[in-house]
Amino acid sequence: LQDTQGNGRTIREHKVALSDELSAAIRAYAKQHEVSPAAIFHAAWALVLGACSNQQEVVFGTVMSGRMNGGAGVERLLGMLINTLPVAVPLQGASVADFIIEVDRRLKALLPYEQVSLAQAQKYSAVGSDGPLFSAMLNYRHTELGETDSDAQESDIQALGAQERTNYPFNLSVNDYGAAHVFSLDLQIDEQVEISRIADYVMTALSTLTDAAHTQPVHALSVLPADEVTRLLTQGQQSLSYDNTACIHQLFE
Repeated sequence: LQDTQGNGRTIREHKVALSDELSAAIRAYAKQHEVSPAAIFHAAWALVLGACSNQQEVVFGTVMSGRMNGGAGVERLLGMLINTLPVAVPLQGASVADFIIEVDRRLKALLPYEQVSLAQAQKYSAVGSDGPLFSAMLNYRHTELGETDSDAQESDIQALGAQERTNYPFNLSVNDYGAAHVFSLDLQIDEQVEISRIADYVMTALSTLTDAAHTQPVHALSVLPADEVTRLLTQGQQSLSYDNTACIHQLFE
C-alpha cells in the first residue's frame, strides 16, 4: 500500500465505538502514567502497522492542529492550519510502560515543528522524493458527542450527506468525546485489505496495552484477537494433518 496519490475511490470506511470499559481503561492508564490518551492510540496503531508490515520500526503520519505554538491570538486566525507530520516509532527494546511514554515524548517533540511542510520533512529524511514518506496516518481529534451544526438546523438547509476521504490508503481517525469519557474509531483503508480485521487489531492492541504488565516487552505483544488466533491454529493443524497424510501415502507408494 504505497500509492498516496489516489483519489479515494478504493477507500472503504468502517466505524466502531469503544466499550465503556475499554475507554475507562485508556483514561485510567493515561492518568496513572501521566501521558495523553492520544499516545496510547498512537502506540496501538504502531503495533498494528508493525504486525501488518513485519517491521520493527514504523513511520506514519500524525495530524497536527497547527495552532499549538502559533502565539497569542492564533485561535482567531482564519483558515485551516492543519498539518500532517511523520512520527517514527521503534517496537523493540522497551517495556509497555516505557514504550507508551516514548510515543508520548515523540508526539510532544513534534509540536515546535507543526508548521513544517511535509515536503520539507521528507527533504531531511533518508527517503527519496520518488516515494512517499509514509502511507499510513492517524488523526486524533476532539469532538462533542452527537455534535451537529445548530445553524444548519435553524435554517432551511437540509444536509443530504457527507463523505470524508484522503489519498492515504491506511488511515485511523480517533474521536475523543472528552467529558463523555468514550472514544470511537473511524478507519478508512484501501479495499485490498479487509478493514474489519484491522479494526479488530486496533481494539486488541488497545486492550493489550492497557492490560499488559508494565514491564512486559513490547515485541511480545500480539494484535490478533482470540478468534483469529484460534482460526489460524485450527487451519495450521488441518494443514499439518493433510501434509502428514500425503507423506504417508508417498512412503507406501
